[in-house]
Amino acid sequence: KPVVIHCVRAVDDLLALKRSLQPQQRWIIHGFRGKPKQAEQLLAHGFSLSLGEKFHPDTARIIPRESLFLETDESRLPIGEILQAVSAVRSEKQEEVEFHLEENVREVFMRGFLK
Repeated sequence: KPVVIHCVRAVDDLLALKRSLQPQQRWIIHGFRGKPKQAEQLLAHGFSLSLGEKFHPDTARIIPRESLFLETDESRLPIGEILQAVSAVRSEKQEEVEFHLEENVREVFMRGFLK
């Protein structure tokens, strides 16, 4: 099962924990609002990043498709509006981003359930 993590001002501790445990499952940072440098650090250690309404545009541009998730947890906006905003800053068609998001959800959350 994937691990979804709410991390506030504890990235160094989280990275140390991940290095120590060397988990096989995906670790996803929930509600990521950090800048690109912090995103790059987490991505280099195999994390995925989930963006909500208050994402950093430069960060949204650098997240590889296979490491990107979207959420509405802290927002009243529908997911479609967040998808539209992220697609726009990534200069990608909304349908393409949506396709990759669906693939990520299937891969991470549905593995073993769908055949």
